[in-house]
Amino acid sequence: MEFTRGSLCSVGENPRNDKIANDTLKGVTFLTFGFLLLFHHSVLPAAASNAPAAKPPIQDAALEQEILKFSEPGSDVDDDAAVPNPKTGVLLGKIPFEFNHRVEGWIKYFTGRERARFQRYLNRGLPYRNVVEDILEANRVPAELFYLGLIESGFSLTARSRMRAVGIWQFMKPTANLYGLLVNSDVDERLDPVRSTEAAARHLRDLRRQFGSWSLALAAYNAGVGRIRAAVRKGRSNDFWTLVRKRALPAETMQYIPKFHAARWVGEHLTEYGFAEQDVPDYPDVESVRIPGGVTFSQLESIAEIPEGSLKFANPHVLKERIPKASRGFEIWVPEPHHLKIRAKYQQILDQAAPEPGVTRVGRGETLKQVAERSRVSISYLRRINALKTDQVVEGQRLKVKAQDYHAVKARKRRGKR
Repeated sequence: MEFTRGSLCSVGENPRNDKIANDTLKGVTFLTFGFLLLFHHSVLPAAASNAPAAKPPIQDAALEQEILKFSEPGSDVDDDAAVPNPKTGVLLGKIPFEFNHRVEGWIKYFTGRERARFQRYLNRGLPYRNVVEDILEANRVPAELFYLGLIESGFSLTARSRMRAVGIWQFMKPTANLYGLLVNSDVDERLDPVRSTEAAARHLRDLRRQFGSWSLALAAYNAGVGRIRAAVRKGRSNDFWTLVRKRALPAETMQYIPKFHAARWVGEHLTEYGFAEQDVPDYPDVESVRIPGGVTFSQLESIAEIPEGSLKFANPHVLKERIPKASRGFEIWVPEPHHLKIRAKYQQILDQAAPEPGVTRVGRGETLKQVAERSRVSISYLRRINALKTDQVVEGQRLKVKAQDYHAVKARKRRGKR
């Protein structure tokens, strides 16, 4: 059988039916074209708005291909390759990189108008990078959180926010105390690169465990736990980018996560963006050594023959030149191998401690008898004025060697005149 235009419409060979078929086919074709045109102008732009934003301004082809891998609309879920810690559920793997127009805007900002400032932040952070990343990983959180310190403070140890947050990690005093950091007029451990980073790692780990994603954990670090919980309830979602689209988050927090991703991206591709990693000394390997209060850093450096300024650089949290007083001495960081010299000359350091009238300190290996002998008093006298129940004393212990008050032990009858 030979097929004709009429047979396609199953109407046989009737010419009238052929005309009807032709008219019907034209109508269907016109309607189909109109529907496609309408779809192109109405549906496609909406789809395009969800497409990945333009790539960051880079020239290197290999880097451009790497950007493309992250240009798909990402979900707020951690890297599948990461290994969970069975005790905490926190993932040690990388924080998934998110790329969109907000991140691109911050990349352009860091590599354009604020290029000099970003380079300055990098230079300040380089001495602390190894110690910060080591501590982060030791506490089972990703090393790339180093860049959180960069956007929080620019690695300025003296950074202080209008809300009185202090240090690399911008801890408020209540949060610092919660994570065991000492803050008083003599010491502010928010300035200690080691102890503050340990506290920040534990805090971030707790936030990640609480919110289930790093984006919300970092948002809570910025805005506070209560505000992020409220945003999750308001936006009815645990996905950061969904909450951004719904404007459920504070304005600063909506920019905080893109800012972190941009700083991380630029920091991991410095050469491609024309930044220089300057040759600066690393924060040294340090040992904790207990020092009697009252000794100055310069005295310690002189006695132990330590390069000038080394101890202050390792202990920015000690706010004064003189070591704070403590009943059993105060722990400071001493760069290796100088801690061995400090310990070898401990008695000499004790002698240099700021003297208190009528007070001495127990030296290394000293007994109460030896203290009494060098102070030219009796053992019983030392026991009485120091209210000691035994002859046990410990290194660095403060002992009175002169009475600072007097009370009669028992009433005696006054002798009469002869």
